Amino acid sequence: MPLFHIQLTTMLDTDPVDTLTGALMLALAIGVLAVVLISLARSHAISVPIDRALRSPVAICSLGAAVIHASVAPDHYRLWAPFGVAFILLAIFQGLWAVAWVRVPKSEAVGIFGLVVNVGAIGVWAWSRSLGLPFGPFAGTAESIGGADLATVAFEAALVVALALEAWPTTRRRLMERRITWNAAVHIRSVAASAVGVLTLLALAGGHAHG
Repeated sequence: MPLFHIQLTTMLDTDPVDTLTGALMLALAIGVLAVVLISLARSHAISVPIDRALRSPVAICSLGAAVIHASVAPDHYRLWAPFGVAFILLAIFQGLWAVAWVRVPKSEAVGIFGLVVNVGAIGVWAWSRSLGLPFGPFAGTAESIGGADLATVAFEAALVVALALEAWPTTRRRLMERRITWNAAVHIRSVAASAVGVLTLLALAGGHAHG
Protein backbone atom coordinates (compact mmCIF):
# COMPACT_ATOMS: atom_id res chain seq x y z
CA MET A 1 0.00 0.00 0.00
CA PRO A 2 1.50 3.43 -0.96
CA LEU A 3 2.86 5.52 1.91
CA PHE A 4 0.62 8.45 0.96
CA HIS A 5 -2.47 6.25 1.16
CA ILE A 6 -1.43 4.93 4.59
CA GLN A 7 -0.79 8.43 5.96
CA LEU A 8 -4.04 9.81 4.53
CA THR A 9 -6.03 6.89 5.90
CA THR A 10 -4.50 7.35 9.36
CA MET A 11 -5.29 11.06 9.32
CA LEU A 12 -8.87 10.53 8.23
CA ASP A 13 -9.50 7.76 10.75
CA THR A 14 -9.10 10.32 13.55
CA ASP A 15 -12.51 11.60 14.60
CA PRO A 16 -12.34 15.39 14.09
CA VAL A 17 -15.70 16.34 15.60
CA ASP A 18 -14.51 17.02 19.15
CA THR A 19 -11.49 18.98 17.97
CA LEU A 20 -13.49 21.01 15.46
CA THR A 21 -16.24 21.72 17.98
CA GLY A 22 -13.77 22.92 20.60
CA ALA A 23 -11.90 25.08 18.11
CA LEU A 24 -15.12 26.56 16.78
CA MET A 25 -16.40 27.39 20.27
CA LEU A 26 -13.09 29.08 21.11
CA ALA A 27 -13.18 31.03 17.84
CA LEU A 28 -16.75 32.15 18.55
CA ALA A 29 -15.81 33.34 22.03
CA ILE A 30 -12.83 35.29 20.70
CA GLY A 31 -14.94 36.70 17.88
CA VAL A 32 -17.70 37.91 20.19
CA LEU A 33 -15.12 39.55 22.49
CA ALA A 34 -13.45 41.24 19.52
CA VAL A 35 -16.79 42.50 18.23
CA VAL A 36 -17.63 44.03 21.60
CA LEU A 37 -14.24 45.72 21.95
CA ILE A 38 -14.23 47.06 18.39
CA SER A 39 -17.80 48.32 18.72
CA LEU A 40 -16.92 50.19 21.92
CA ALA A 41 -13.81 51.69 20.35
CA ARG A 42 -15.52 53.04 17.23
CA SER A 43 -17.58 56.17 16.93
CA HIS A 44 -21.27 55.98 16.09
CA ALA A 45 -20.65 58.63 13.41
CA ILE A 46 -18.36 56.37 11.35
CA SER A 47 -20.01 54.70 8.38
CA VAL A 48 -18.94 52.00 5.94
CA PRO A 49 -20.20 50.86 2.52
CA ILE A 50 -22.69 48.00 2.62
CA ASP A 51 -20.33 46.12 0.31
CA ARG A 52 -17.62 46.18 2.98
CA ALA A 53 -20.03 45.32 5.79
CA LEU A 54 -21.12 42.14 4.00
CA ARG A 55 -17.64 40.81 3.30
CA SER A 56 -17.08 39.26 6.71
CA PRO A 57 -20.49 37.50 6.84
CA VAL A 58 -19.83 35.98 3.41
CA ALA A 59 -16.41 34.77 4.55
CA ILE A 60 -17.97 33.35 7.73
CA CYS A 61 -20.45 31.34 5.63
CA SER A 62 -17.55 29.90 3.64
CA LEU A 63 -15.72 28.97 6.85
CA GLY A 64 -18.82 27.26 8.21
CA ALA A 65 -19.15 25.16 5.07
CA ALA A 66 -15.43 24.35 5.21
CA VAL A 67 -15.65 23.11 8.81
CA ILE A 68 -18.61 20.82 8.04
CA HIS A 69 -16.97 19.43 4.90
CA ALA A 70 -13.79 18.72 6.86
CA SER A 71 -15.75 17.00 9.63
CA VAL A 72 -17.54 14.58 7.27
CA ALA A 73 -14.50 13.88 5.07
CA PRO A 74 -13.33 10.84 7.11
CA ASP A 75 -16.71 9.09 6.73
CA HIS A 76 -16.72 9.79 3.01
CA TYR A 77 -13.14 8.56 2.65
CA ARG A 78 -13.94 5.28 4.37
CA LEU A 79 -16.98 4.92 2.13
CA TRP A 80 -15.10 5.71 -1.10
CA ALA A 81 -11.65 7.33 -1.17
CA PRO A 82 -12.35 9.78 -4.04
CA PHE A 83 -15.30 11.20 -2.09
CA GLY A 84 -13.11 11.80 0.95
CA VAL A 85 -10.38 13.49 -1.06
CA ALA A 86 -12.96 15.69 -2.80
CA PHE A 87 -14.40 16.80 0.54
CA ILE A 88 -10.94 17.60 1.90
CA LEU A 89 -10.07 19.66 -1.17
CA LEU A 90 -13.39 21.50 -1.03
CA ALA A 91 -12.92 22.26 2.68
CA ILE A 92 -9.41 23.60 2.03
CA PHE A 93 -10.65 25.74 -0.83
CA GLN A 94 -13.54 27.22 1.15
CA GLY A 95 -11.27 27.99 4.10
CA LEU A 96 -8.58 29.66 1.99
CA TRP A 97 -11.17 31.44 -0.12
CA ALA A 98 -12.70 33.03 3.00
CA VAL A 99 -9.31 34.53 3.87
CA ALA A 100 -8.74 35.74 0.31
CA TRP A 101 -12.22 37.30 0.15
CA VAL A 102 -11.47 39.47 3.17
CA ARG A 103 -7.81 40.15 2.43
CA VAL A 104 -8.17 40.95 -1.30
CA PRO A 105 -11.40 42.99 -1.46
CA LYS A 106 -10.66 44.52 -4.88
CA SER A 107 -10.24 41.22 -6.73
CA GLU A 108 -13.20 40.32 -8.93
CA ALA A 109 -11.52 37.02 -9.78
CA VAL A 110 -11.75 35.86 -6.15
CA GLY A 111 -15.50 36.51 -6.14
CA ILE A 112 -16.13 34.80 -9.47
CA PHE A 113 -14.01 31.79 -8.48
CA GLY A 114 -15.92 31.42 -5.22
CA LEU A 115 -19.25 31.80 -7.00
CA VAL A 116 -18.46 29.10 -9.57
CA VAL A 117 -17.10 26.57 -7.06
CA ASN A 118 -19.99 26.96 -4.62
CA VAL A 119 -22.62 26.78 -7.36
CA GLY A 120 -20.92 23.58 -8.48
CA ALA A 121 -20.93 22.21 -4.94
CA ILE A 122 -24.64 22.93 -4.55
CA GLY A 123 -25.32 21.37 -7.96
CA VAL A 124 -23.49 18.14 -7.10
CA TRP A 125 -25.30 17.94 -3.76
CA ALA A 126 -28.71 18.45 -5.42
CA TRP A 127 -27.88 15.80 -8.01
CA SER A 128 -26.84 13.28 -5.33
CA ARG A 129 -30.03 13.90 -3.33
CA SER A 130 -32.46 13.82 -6.27
CA LEU A 131 -31.25 11.45 -9.00
CA GLY A 132 -28.15 9.97 -7.41
CA LEU A 133 -24.62 10.42 -8.72
CA PRO A 134 -23.63 8.16 -11.65
CA PHE A 135 -20.52 6.95 -9.83
CA GLY A 136 -19.46 5.80 -6.37
CA PRO A 137 -20.92 3.20 -3.99
CA PHE A 138 -24.44 4.65 -4.29
CA ALA A 139 -24.41 5.17 -8.06
CA GLY A 140 -27.88 5.90 -9.37
CA THR A 141 -29.41 5.99 -5.87
CA ALA A 142 -30.65 9.22 -4.30
CA GLU A 143 -29.09 9.81 -0.88
CA SER A 144 -31.04 10.99 2.15
CA ILE A 145 -30.89 14.60 3.30
CA GLY A 146 -29.38 15.31 6.72
CA GLY A 147 -28.93 18.31 8.97
CA ALA A 148 -25.26 18.71 8.03
CA ASP A 149 -26.27 18.80 4.36
CA LEU A 150 -28.88 21.50 4.91
CA ALA A 151 -26.56 23.66 7.01
CA THR A 152 -23.77 23.44 4.44
CA VAL A 153 -26.05 24.18 1.50
CA ALA A 154 -27.59 27.10 3.41
CA PHE A 155 -24.12 28.61 3.93
CA GLU A 156 -23.19 28.05 0.30
CA ALA A 157 -26.49 29.43 -0.99
CA ALA A 158 -26.15 32.59 1.11
CA LEU A 159 -22.62 32.98 -0.22
CA VAL A 160 -23.77 32.48 -3.81
CA VAL A 161 -26.52 35.08 -3.50
CA ALA A 162 -24.12 37.63 -2.01
CA LEU A 163 -21.48 36.98 -4.68
CA ALA A 164 -24.06 37.15 -7.46
CA LEU A 165 -25.13 40.59 -6.21
CA GLU A 166 -21.48 41.62 -6.11
CA ALA A 167 -20.91 40.36 -9.64
CA TRP A 168 -23.88 42.26 -11.11
CA PRO A 169 -22.65 45.80 -11.97
CA THR A 170 -25.83 47.64 -10.95
CA THR A 171 -26.22 46.04 -7.53
CA ARG A 172 -22.48 46.16 -6.90
CA ARG A 173 -22.44 49.91 -7.51
CA ARG A 174 -25.36 50.40 -5.14
CA LEU A 175 -23.74 48.29 -2.45
CA MET A 176 -20.57 50.36 -2.74
CA GLU A 177 -22.39 53.70 -2.72
CA ARG A 178 -24.82 53.11 0.13
CA ARG A 179 -23.42 53.25 3.63
CA ILE A 180 -24.43 52.10 7.11
CA THR A 181 -23.05 52.99 10.53
CA TRP A 182 -20.03 51.12 11.83
CA ASN A 183 -22.05 49.74 14.74
CA ALA A 184 -24.68 48.39 12.34
CA ALA A 185 -21.93 46.67 10.35
CA VAL A 186 -20.52 45.14 13.54
CA HIS A 187 -23.97 43.86 14.52
CA ILE A 188 -24.38 42.24 11.08
CA ARG A 189 -21.06 40.48 11.49
CA SER A 190 -21.80 39.31 15.00
CA VAL A 191 -25.22 37.96 14.02
CA ALA A 192 -23.68 36.12 11.05
CA ALA A 193 -20.92 34.65 13.22
CA SER A 194 -23.42 33.53 15.87
CA ALA A 195 -25.87 32.01 13.37
CA VAL A 196 -23.20 30.18 11.38
CA GLY A 197 -21.47 29.04 14.57
CA VAL A 198 -24.64 27.61 16.10
CA LEU A 199 -25.72 25.86 12.89
CA THR A 200 -22.22 24.44 12.42
CA LEU A 201 -22.13 23.09 15.96
CA LEU A 202 -25.55 21.52 15.50
CA ALA A 203 -24.43 19.98 12.21
CA LEU A 204 -21.31 18.53 13.83
CA ALA A 205 -23.32 17.15 16.73
CA GLY A 206 -25.93 15.61 14.42
CA GLY A 207 -23.44 13.73 12.28
CA HIS A 208 -23.89 12.69 8.67
CA ALA A 209 -25.71 9.73 7.16
CA HIS A 210 -25.80 8.02 3.75
CA GLY A 211 -28.39 5.98 1.99
